[in-house]
Amino acid sequence: GVMVDRQQRRELIAQAIDQAASEREARADLPEELLEELTDLVERPSLIEGSIEESSLDLPAEVLSTVMRSHQRYVPLYSRSATVDPLSLQARGCLLPQFLCISNGLDGAEASIRRGNERVLKARLADAAFFLDADRAVKSEQRRHQLSRVTFAEGLGSLLDRCERLEWLAQTLGLSLGLDAGVQADACRAAHLCKHDLVSQMVGEFPELQGLMGGKYLLAEGEPASVALAVQEHYQPRGADDALPSSDAGAVVALAERLELLLSIFAKGQRPSGSSDPYALRRAGNGILQILWERQWRLDLQQLLQQACNHWADLLPGFAIKASDLQADLQEFLRQRLISQLEDQGEAIDLVQAVTAQSASQQLLRDPLDALDRLRVQRGFQNLFPSELMGSHVGPSPCHITGRQHSMAFRAGVAFWGHMGVEADVRQLSDTDHRVLSEAIALHKHHRELIHGGTYQVVDRPAGEQAWMVLAPDHSEALAALAMLETPSTPFPNRYRFIGLDADRQYELKLVWPGTLRPKQTNHRDELSDAQWSGDWLMSVGLSLPILQPESLLIYHLKAV
Repeated sequence: GVMVDRQQRRELIAQAIDQAASEREARADLPEELLEELTDLVERPSLIEGSIEESSLDLPAEVLSTVMRSHQRYVPLYSRSATVDPLSLQARGCLLPQFLCISNGLDGAEASIRRGNERVLKARLADAAFFLDADRAVKSEQRRHQLSRVTFAEGLGSLLDRCERLEWLAQTLGLSLGLDAGVQADACRAAHLCKHDLVSQMVGEFPELQGLMGGKYLLAEGEPASVALAVQEHYQPRGADDALPSSDAGAVVALAERLELLLSIFAKGQRPSGSSDPYALRRAGNGILQILWERQWRLDLQQLLQQACNHWADLLPGFAIKASDLQADLQEFLRQRLISQLEDQGEAIDLVQAVTAQSASQQLLRDPLDALDRLRVQRGFQNLFPSELMGSHVGPSPCHITGRQHSMAFRAGVAFWGHMGVEADVRQLSDTDHRVLSEAIALHKHHRELIHGGTYQVVDRPAGEQAWMVLAPDHSEALAALAMLETPSTPFPNRYRFIGLDADRQYELKLVWPGTLRPKQTNHRDELSDAQWSGDWLMSVGLSLPILQPESLLIYHLKAV
């Protein structure tokens, strides 16, 4: 009879499919969405097994799976031990010539239902085989030329025009990121060909296979696997939970894809508003950040946007683009995306606000990866200071939440670095604390231009410590901080490798904080006794700095000579 309870139907369907797959030592391709749909399509579920002809396995596994799942609501069966090659044009060895179907028919009608489903699927797969043969008769480069007849968007030219913009961006990104010449060449070639399958017959019938089929066709034509894979991956991530590109070339083209979309649609004068985002610009912005963070790439987005906006103004004179305004709009949009992305990842809102303050927006886009570095620093200090005070000021001592007592030298050293101040009743300060505050204010004034105009970086450091630095744009000087947050795990000095210096310059290193108060040091060779150090040595070998007591902080000044 009819099974009224929906949850009961769902469990019955899932159990029947799992059992049938296990009996065949197979893995059922049953995404959550298909299971939910099958649950709502039938009221008296029963499992039927069907089969396809062996010759159908000459089609790509993804084509077979798409036809079965998306078009017929069948469940494909994959060999449990097989791995699907995303670049292969056939399914032999990974997909079984059977499928599972959830029927709503009466008892005794299984054979008739099976024959009907097999007949329908056979016709669909015959169409797919025809599309595959027709596509392989045309070279990918020829399909690329056909893109000139397909409009991308009003005022933005054809898809071929878009490919050329993507190619320019891929080349610019490769240079900006300093990637290997081979990766740059693969990325540019992939960007050149990445949209060719949009005019293929297979993608015309199954749009969800775009990019995937493009990569398969390219490999079959003799293109390098790295280029074919980059073409497949340039649509990733398609959403918040989708996989990211696995190759450097794929990541570069994926970045180019999203940057081109933002630049072109913003140049056209359209912006996402409220729930309206027809071009999925927010998703594109999120994708840029996800890729950069996942690959640990440090990219100066501000400089890249400036270069790209000037280029777009030349490419699209009909829009009368003012490059500086376009750049400002894109920077603010990406800043908002960065905030949203961090919050979606579960970061504390107060820490996100501290890291992404309006006054720090330019620094955020000079290196989006730096936002994650700053979060790590903030999390470390959050162990010492109340979270609700982070980003606004360093709270009173003792802390009214943790009860911890912090020295004025430590509190002022934390506040020294940016958008924080020291909460203190000056009428109750000791003479020593007054002197410490005066020295901190004088030091901050002396280095104000460097603190607010430099590039912030997190320095490699041992567990329990935080180390960061701010570097002048011309690499002529830097301020580096070292904070000990907990008792050191080892009594031996640790080496600190600085980053971003000029390898060919000599630098003087001077301890400038905590002013006239010097930390206690253990007995070890003091490498700072030498007045000058080469930038190459400081970055590759590093220095053995003093061991600090818990909750103490040092600031060093590096000056090129």
